[in-house]
Amino acid sequence: MKHAVKRGLALSLVLASLLSLSACGGKKDPKDNPAAQGSSAPTQSAEPSQEPTPTPEPTPTMPAVPLVDWGPDQVVEHIFFHPVIAYPQWGFHDCPSSQSQKEGLDDWMVTVDEYNKILQNVYDKGYVIVSMTDVWSEVETASGPRMQRNTIKVPEGKKPLIISYDDTNYYPYMLEEGFTSKLVIGEDGELWAECTDPYTQETFLTQDLDAITILDKFIREHPDFSPFGVKGCLSLTGYEGILGYRTQNDIDIGPDDPRRPAFDANRKAE
Repeated sequence: MKHAVKRGLALSLVLASLLSLSACGGKKDPKDNPAAQGSSAPTQSAEPSQEPTPTPEPTPTMPAVPLVDWGPDQVVEHIFFHPVIAYPQWGFHDCPSSQSQKEGLDDWMVTVDEYNKILQNVYDKGYVIVSMTDVWSEVETASGPRMQRNTIKVPEGKKPLIISYDDTNYYPYMLEEGFTSKLVIGEDGELWAECTDPYTQETFLTQDLDAITILDKFIREHPDFSPFGVKGCLSLTGYEGILGYRTQNDIDIGPDDPRRPAFDANRKAE
C-alpha cells in the first residue's frame, strides 16, 4: 500500500478547497451499529540546531496547567487508523464482497465501536495529541537533510500521542463495503462525513461514523485531549482522488476518447 504524507501546508490548502462545497441534507443514521447514533446534518543550513522546537501554549478554552519537557530520549507513541467501518454487519456479512476482501477488513480496519473504545482508552490512560511536526523537524547537515527529534512540552502528568490516518481517499471499494464516502464542510463550519446507508441507499451527513469527524467530536467533548489544538495527520496516496473527491486524472482515457469530456467535467467539478 502506497503512502504519501502531505505536509501541513498542502493539507491546509486541500481542506480550504472544501469550504466552497455545499453540504448535503441529512436523513437518518445507521441502525446496525448501536454505538453510532448518527448526528443530524447541518442546514447548510548547516548543522542541526539543538534548540527545542517551541510548543504552542494551551488553547484559551483550556485550564492553565503546568507544562513539562518531553525530550528526544522519551517515547512518543504513534497510533494510525484506516477509515473505520461504519456498517460492520454489512462489511463482514451482508456485503457481496469475496471472503478474502472481508478478511482484509478484519486485518486492516476497525469498526466505529472499536475506534470509539480506543480513543476513550488512550484518553483514560493520560495521552494527549501532539503534532508530528513538533516532535520531528527536518534539518540540513553537511551530509544532507535528516530528521531530528525535538524536545516538546506536554501538560504535567500527561503523555504525548501522534494520531495519523491512512488512505483518507475514500476509495470506491470502501464505499461498497460499509464505509463513509467523503468529507464535507457544513454551513455550520464543522466537518461532516457523507454516508450512504447500504441497505436503504439513503445518503446523509454524520459526525458519528467516520474516524476524522469522530475525533473532532471527541475533542469537543474532551478538550484536554488536545491541549494545543492538534488533531490527526492525514496520509493521502493521491490516487483515486482525495478526501472522497474524484480528482485523479485517469491516464487510461485518452484526449480523443469520447468519454474524455464527461470525465474532465466531473473532475473539474470534484
